[in-house]
Amino acid sequence: MEGKPLCERINALRLLKDRYSRRRGIKVLYDAIVQDKFYGVAIEAANTLGSFYDKNNYENLIISYQCH
Repeated sequence: MEGKPLCERINALRLLKDRYSRRRGIKVLYDAIVQDKFYGVAIEAANTLGSFYDKNNYENLIISYQCH
């Protein structure tokens, strides 16, 4: 995703919530947080990752911890 323009990278992260399975989406978001050189992309990835939170579903939390 690094070679894409900034606005496209951020929009792609926002779309992950609705377009991909949580497991795949969480992995892509984690990679964006760790690897993207622009801090704004990491912030957007973290916000999107946070939107997966559901206090009644601990599976998402476990998946996000397993990514690293």
